[in-house]
Amino acid sequence: AGYSPPPPPPMPPEVAQRLSEAVSLAQAGQPDAARAVCSALVERGGGSRHPQPHFVLGVLASADGNHVAAEAHYRAALSLEPSHAGALTNLGQSLLATGRVAEAVPLLRRAASFGPLEARLNLASALARAGEHSEAAEEAARAAQLSPGSATALTVLGDVALLGGDA
Repeated sequence: AGYSPPPPPPMPPEVAQRLSEAVSLAQAGQPDAARAVCSALVERGGGSRHPQPHFVLGVLASADGNHVAAEAHYRAALSLEPSHAGALTNLGQSLLATGRVAEAVPLLRRAASFGPLEARLNLASALARAGEHSEAAEEAARAAQLSPGSATALTVLGDVALLGGDA
């Protein structure tokens, strides 16, 4: 087996509390305040060794449409925790948003291997955009099986079928 970096050290309670504050601020429609809290954690608050502050900064940058900054934050989170499914998924989404389908597919494959529905849906869409229609249809079908009745999964399944000429 290949080398796997050690997991990040446990998050100190004060870092976890500040991170929780940042998430609450973002959910309350205060992204600038949330960004300031996470940036302080990364720069000087002990959070630089943990993926979550970087991940939240990536989510905030993605929400602003700043995919370059989002990519940097997701990559920072992944450098600390390579199996961070959310960072893999969101980095894949940022790459897709900037037209970098070939780079997004391997990341989304890794994310999907951890099972998140969103990662599978994004992988199916990315594969369809890359012209891999049969594999895209398989991933979309897996996503639909993971969440029976999910409108999003069924929509992606239909979109993939349309792109592949199967509809």
